[in-house]
Amino acid sequence: MLVPVRLRMNRQLASVLENGITAGVSLLIASTCLIQAPAFSQETGWAIEQNDKLFGRTMTYISKRGLLRNFPQMGGSTVTLGPDWKLLFFSDETKMCCAMTMDDWRKFLSQATVGLRATVPESLIKQPLTEGRSLTMNGLRATSYTLQTDRSDAGRSSAFNCVQTINVVLADEVVMPLSLAKVYSDCYCLPFSTRMPLQIEHVYSPTHKTKILSTIKISSMPSTANMIRFPTGYKRAKSALEVTTGGLINDLLKDVVPTMDNSAKPGTQASPEK
Repeated sequence: MLVPVRLRMNRQLASVLENGITAGVSLLIASTCLIQAPAFSQETGWAIEQNDKLFGRTMTYISKRGLLRNFPQMGGSTVTLGPDWKLLFFSDETKMCCAMTMDDWRKFLSQATVGLRATVPESLIKQPLTEGRSLTMNGLRATSYTLQTDRSDAGRSSAFNCVQTINVVLADEVVMPLSLAKVYSDCYCLPFSTRMPLQIEHVYSPTHKTKILSTIKISSMPSTANMIRFPTGYKRAKSALEVTTGGLINDLLKDVVPTMDNSAKPGTQASPEK
């Protein structure tokens, strides 16, 4: 009989169509999920290892979502995330952290760079970054600039052993947000630029040159989501100094100040140690 055979064929065809539609829907859902995945999971970032005369051998992780940089000589690290670019200074040793504005962080760093800024004439910092030379550094496209003191600072530079020339290399592909770029410009006494510095050399005389910043290695990172993030479980500190000392300075001040107060009062004596 032909009817049962036709029924079987119709059932098989319906099964094939049903499985095909189900597979198609699954593929469409999967494709939609990939399209809607968070942007930072597919972002590209950079890992930059540098020798820094001011802060030691630093490691910087940077992408469009944020920046993480360690400061060995300060005993801490900073992390900042967009879009508001709030900054956290923390120490893995003391397990403490301190929230700061970008301007507060800039002022804090200025205390560590006051000696450097005293040797850089204002005319160098105010120069526009023009007529650069294109080059490649560790596989990264960059631009080199030479900044020289003008005549008004020439006498001062030679008399006080100040910087006469700054040779700086800026990364064309590593761009910082405006607030962070201002910190870098202020800290390293450079004309403002949103491009990250890869190399800074100060020339005091033909025989006296100093590398302020030099890049050791640059690596591309397919994703920085797991690297550039705020640490969790750290105790909140009141200042960056407390972060690096683990509160030791504050404890010492608490012990010293009451002793000074007692010794200042007439008729009082400090209790002898038992």
